[in-house]
Amino acid sequence: MAGASQTTVGLESLLRTTKDEDTKAVLGVLSRMVEYVSQTCAVEDLLETVQNLEAEQERTWWRAHQAKQKQIAEQQKVAAERKKAAFRARRGSSEHRGMGAPRL
Repeated sequence: MAGASQTTVGLESLLRTTKDEDTKAVLGVLSRMVEYVSQTCAVEDLLETVQNLEAEQERTWWRAHQAKQKQIAEQQKVAAERKKAAFRARRGSSEHRGMGAPRL
């Protein structure tokens, strides 16, 4: 609450200059209420900030997790392609040698 400190200063100034005790009592209560509301708002703002940070942390973790899963899937795909290529290379070289044909 931006104007809370100005309001508190204004109320304290009135408290110093006011002679009537009833008015002083009312001003004192108002001053404490303004202070309480400003502290409550500050706590609520702090809680909202913490909740926003927690939500952002969760989103960041989730993005990192998804990126890691994507990286693992890509590595598995590359490994499978290499294995397949190696198998084809072995099979191809066997056919060229005439595997199954009698050796002379």
